[in-house]
Amino acid sequence: MKEFVDSPFLGEFARALTADLGAASGGEFPCRPVMARTVENSTVLGRFTGAIGLPQIREFREALFSLIMENMEKVILDFETASLTPTAVGVLMAFASSIRGNDKRMYLYRASRQIRDLLRELELTPFLYFLETEDDVLTALAV
Repeated sequence: MKEFVDSPFLGEFARALTADLGAASGGEFPCRPVMARTVENSTVLGRFTGAIGLPQIREFREALFSLIMENMEKVILDFETASLTPTAVGVLMAFASSIRGNDKRMYLYRASRQIRDLLRELELTPFLYFLETEDDVLTALAV
């Protein structure tokens, strides 16, 4: 993740945050994570839904970190029905960086097309692990 920290992405993140601030409007946080744990594999699954932008950033960050409160080694995030702004992607990457430093691994499961396109545009896909099917999840559990 050091490559991410040293990358020009941080400048992109700052510009995206400014854009999000300009577009921010109030609203409820619709994407509380649904958590499922498999203790024998030290894995937690968090499912997020809805649009995650600047008004939800603090709660999104808290929801992400709530997934690792029980010393799980693997975090699988299901974003099939979620959309992220560049600011939310910045929070997601900061989360990925922090857990990687603690020998944990994060996977994105069923990331929506919008999320994949945004990550590709920001050149962040090399830093992430993607899972597409339930078989992929089972393989990740075995690793």
